[in-house]
Amino acid sequence: MNAKDVMYTVVGLLFVVFLAGCGMKEPTDLTPLSKEDGQKVVDFVTQYKKEMIDAVNKRDVDELEETYFLPNTSFSQAFHRYVEDLSKQAATKSLVSFEVGGVYRDQEAGDLLVDVDEHVVIERPNGELEDVNRSVRYWIVEGSESEYRLYTIIDRSN
Repeated sequence: MNAKDVMYTVVGLLFVVFLAGCGMKEPTDLTPLSKEDGQKVVDFVTQYKKEMIDAVNKRDVDELEETYFLPNTSFSQAFHRYVEDLSKQAATKSLVSFEVGGVYRDQEAGDLLVDVDEHVVIERPNGELEDVNRSVRYWIVEGSESEYRLYTIIDRSN
């Protein structure tokens, strides 16, 4: 791994740390949802992840942001920097697995949280593969007309 690849890896890790911190306090008063009650939000995060991989590889995230993100959040800004870094590396990303562990509702704010174990592979033009396994929590807010928006993704791997 050359110095440039090390720098991009460090930037990627800082992105994950930034996502974990983004200045908000993670909800603690959570109620598990039944599979039936949580299915719609599970479908939302699953579809987001598939479309995110595609958008990152095409280097076109505008539609993804319009469909899934709350506008002007630190998460959306960090996401754009992450995509820019992958683009500079000419790296591609592929989804290996995406396993939902649980869906919860925050009793105070009503937000939805989805725990996921995900495995992606980042491939660089030199053929180098980077396996990334993470346990994450998707923080979803529900707007009027019951539409979901991604507030942030919290890395829970530690």
